[in-house]
Amino acid sequence: MNGFSQLSENDVLKLIENSAKKTCKLDPMPTPIVVYCIELLLPVIIKIINLLFSTGSFPDQWKRSIVNPILKKGGLDLILKNYRPINNLQYISKLTERAVYKKVHLHMETNNFYPPLQSAYRKQHSTETALLKVQFLTLSTTKSCLIG
Repeated sequence: MNGFSQLSENDVLKLIENSAKKTCKLDPMPTPIVVYCIELLLPVIIKIINLLFSTGSFPDQWKRSIVNPILKKGGLDLILKNYRPINNLQYISKLTERAVYKKVHLHMETNNFYPPLQSAYRKQHSTETALLKVQFLTLSTTKSCLIG
């Protein structure tokens, strides 16, 4: 892949519409304000993301997160091994990450780079479809061994 094509205004609006509107303490501006002022801020957001695409860089500041330990499930002892880390990233970082994912995923799908049996990160491929594939292959193999 020789780089990503530039995002349009519509591309970025779709990213914003489909993203969670959570704010991180590291955000320079609360996410609800960004969304409220999107007409004013959209050209800047587009420019930032497209600049990152063209340079292939990602600001170190956007790689920082606030980690919140969350209990895995209720009723567990309050000891370290029973917690999982939840990372809160800046909103613009999450938008950029989502834009990169969409570009890479499209490239992988278009060029048939996904392994045929991969179910993770693909629409209409789930744990159930993965299990059905395994079951089908197991039955097929067993049948061929019995016949052959």
